[in-house]
Amino acid sequence: MRWHYLLYIIDAILAPANISATPVDSIVFDGLHISEFAFINSTTVVCPTNFDDTSRQFYFTKVKDFNKTVNGIMAIKSNDPFEGYKKSYNRSSTQDGVAFWTRPNDFNFLVSKGSQFKSYKLILPKNMMMDSFFYNDSLLMKGGSNALNNFFYQHNRIQITAMGSVFRCGDIQYFSFIKGLSSGSNDSYLYNLKSGGIYCSGKITPDSTCGHLPIIGVAPVAADSSYIYAVVPAYQLFQSKDENKDKNPVYSPAMENYFTTQNRKSSSVIAILKPKYNL
Repeated sequence: MRWHYLLYIIDAILAPANISATPVDSIVFDGLHISEFAFINSTTVVCPTNFDDTSRQFYFTKVKDFNKTVNGIMAIKSNDPFEGYKKSYNRSSTQDGVAFWTRPNDFNFLVSKGSQFKSYKLILPKNMMMDSFFYNDSLLMKGGSNALNNFFYQHNRIQITAMGSVFRCGDIQYFSFIKGLSSGSNDSYLYNLKSGGIYCSGKITPDSTCGHLPIIGVAPVAADSSYIYAVVPAYQLFQSKDENKDKNPVYSPAMENYFTTQNRKSSSVIAILKPKYNL
């Protein structure tokens, strides 16, 4: 499947910066959430520290056999404006032993391989970012103020309040933004780490090679070293089929069978996309 791209310009730059990941002694580990760790090997994981306990001094811990803290990784920065649970990162995805980490109201994401970390910083237009007063407001930044956060987000739908899914496919770095409380395909981007080209996934348009059917219905959901996986709702496929019938599209046998046996209320289709790396 060939991709037909419509370039979408955004004033954003990805700039990698190394972070020291020298292991240091840490406090006793007392629990982890199953969705927040990445395997280093068959017995050891790295996971974000729970900051409900103010004695915690590290962003991540290395844990062996899920019950023994090996060490802490990345001491907390003294100028970090985040408070409480918002200091903690969440694992966005893992591909080929590489994990991607994000946290709310932060425009950076971390990439880890084993216990080594690298930070990627996104430089965005000022009007898209949270104002500095947000980070200086203890009620907005502290844990336990979710209702206030949600009220603020509902009334600030242009500002980016978090990063969504972050994953990588070869040289293509994928990431998405959450604006206010929502995110869509137009808030999702594909960045070529080699060429510096950046594309909005919502602006990728179908052409005759895919029968003019959409190849991305919502933001892509996962990736591996070769492919990106997206979900296209059934109603969107049938709608595009009706809209493009005058173009006499040629569908694959699988899609012909789908249109014959399914309807607009059927299950969504998973689109497997192989990106061009010379974008």
